[in-house]
Amino acid sequence: MEEVLSLARALFLDGSATANGTYISAQDLPLSPRPETRPRILVGGGSDRILRMAGRYADILDLHGDPRHGKVAGATMAQARVGDARRRALTTVEELAERARLVGAAAVDAGRMPEDVAVSTQIIYAAFGDSSRVREAERELCEGWAGIPEQELDRSAYLLFGEPAQMAAALAERQQAYGLSRITIMAESGIELAPPDPLRFCRAVVPLL
Repeated sequence: MEEVLSLARALFLDGSATANGTYISAQDLPLSPRPETRPRILVGGGSDRILRMAGRYADILDLHGDPRHGKVAGATMAQARVGDARRRALTTVEELAERARLVGAAAVDAGRMPEDVAVSTQIIYAAFGDSSRVREAERELCEGWAGIPEQELDRSAYLLFGEPAQMAAALAERQQAYGLSRITIMAESGIELAPPDPLRFCRAVVPLL
């Protein structure tokens, strides 16, 4: 993967690239046809190794959950999704800020600026409503999505709770904490109190950002 990223970055920046790696070999490979706008490289992941690669080569990092909360592994995709859900549920805004600093340090080591790597995350569920509805949604998410003991999830970087103004404030905090610049609103179903409703988010929350 690192060889591919290195080749792609050189190719997109210079218009041609040469690579003599273990897995990738290219001699004066041209970018053809050459687009008017340079392609951007998006890397997704959460491990230290992937984050350092992103710092060196990526334009956008889709920042996954903190690996200290478990591995995303399994014999099937369904089993891996269980680990991913748990890790995202438990990863806090503060922990993602720490992870983003690792990316920034890797960017500096590569002669880049920390802000050269934009941060993207997924919003898996958004639960609209007052505090009592939020508490019910958290209980449902713990049991039905993350498979963890009942607890508050308001610091999870992949969830949004409350009224539109509260959601907008949470996103603004995340932008300040770890440079969040883009989000993906997921269409995950199965949680009654946090049904997928991207149109509501666009109409009620986006104008407040």
